[in-house]
Amino acid sequence: MNHAKNAAAFAFAAVALVTMGASHSPQHAPKNPGSAQAVVDAFDQMAFFDHKPVEAVMKYVSADVIEHDPTTANGRQGILDYFKKRDWSKSEMQDKIYREIVQGDMVVVHHHIMDHPGDIGMAAVDIFRVENGLIVEHWDVLQQVPQQPANKLSMF
Repeated sequence: MNHAKNAAAFAFAAVALVTMGASHSPQHAPKNPGSAQAVVDAFDQMAFFDHKPVEAVMKYVSADVIEHDPTTANGRQGILDYFKKRDWSKSEMQDKIYREIVQGDMVVVHHHIMDHPGDIGMAAVDIFRVENGLIVEHWDVLQQVPQQPANKLSMF
């Protein structure tokens, strides 16, 4: 499985409280129970920090979720099929959340995904739409962090 596809799958769920530059679990996020943010953070906690992605998809993702990532099929089964290709209990992926923007039923997350320790990683922006306590739509934009950037500004 290539790095971009790994990052795309991880990006679907890598959402947590915004702490500038810190890796963390979403369990530390201040939440309004039932809010879009709480749903996305709970999904992320179960899928990636508790290493239970199948359970997380079944609990927090709508059966007919609209997936805008062209590498993953629409519907819950498309996401399940992708997650089942990897042993998530042994995953070394890391995520650093830099920004989370919540507006109504939408949650936008800007984060840095690394496939393993020492990986330069990818910059990701995920957008989730939540209805009735379930993720019903997802978009993502991924960009490899360059080895030699043209300027000194950070992607984060």
